[in-house]
Amino acid sequence: MLWYSEKVKEAMSLEENAKVEENVSSGKNWTLWYDNAAGLKDTGSGFSARGRSRSGMGKVDLHNWESFLHNLSEIDSIDTFWALFNCILEPSKLPRGSNYHFFRTGVEPKWEDKFNEAGGKWVLTIPKGRKDLLDIFWLHLVLAVVGEVFPPTAANDIAGIVTSVRKNQDRIALWTCSALNVELQELIGKSWSALACPGGLPVGFTLEYQVHKDAMAKTSSFYNKVRYSVRGDSPPI
Repeated sequence: MLWYSEKVKEAMSLEENAKVEENVSSGKNWTLWYDNAAGLKDTGSGFSARGRSRSGMGKVDLHNWESFLHNLSEIDSIDTFWALFNCILEPSKLPRGSNYHFFRTGVEPKWEDKFNEAGGKWVLTIPKGRKDLLDIFWLHLVLAVVGEVFPPTAANDIAGIVTSVRKNQDRIALWTCSALNVELQELIGKSWSALACPGGLPVGFTLEYQVHKDAMAKTSSFYNKVRYSVRGDSPPI
């Protein structure tokens, strides 16, 4: 059986590996966070830092949620990148209710962070029974953001990635900073679709963009108005 880091290496071309090494060695650092607040009960506060009130776990206030958020590692070199991926579980193996947050160092994975407050997220939903695709999509997106495979203007607008493991479906969300810049967000969405996996995003999958301010108003992470969308058009996998 391969270590997860070895699976990552297999998925990377020499060019991608060089880009990752170049970027993490030039001060473009990333931090991996983890939380699982599935056991929290309704606080009655009516406020949710990450919109957990619609996830079947009750409302989770900011203080309680942050107590479940753990900073696992900062990636500041190619060595720490490989060390991290040699230790962590693939998303498909995480307990239900878990979230990985892979964000630029200095940016907290919450709506209220100044880097995120005017932003939103592209959301990819993976149906139950396709955990294999969850791992593939997450891996390729991590490599793309760290290696800055996105066009430069798109790469600069990316804040991080949230991967959420749930009972009936899993989700990957690509957080961006400029929600109302339609042209830029469409560029990011189309770019992610092209690099989601070898060959591009398959038919049957759709990327949907939601704005953080809508989520904050409804205290819901995912059940919000879809502003933009990109449909996959590659062969099924």
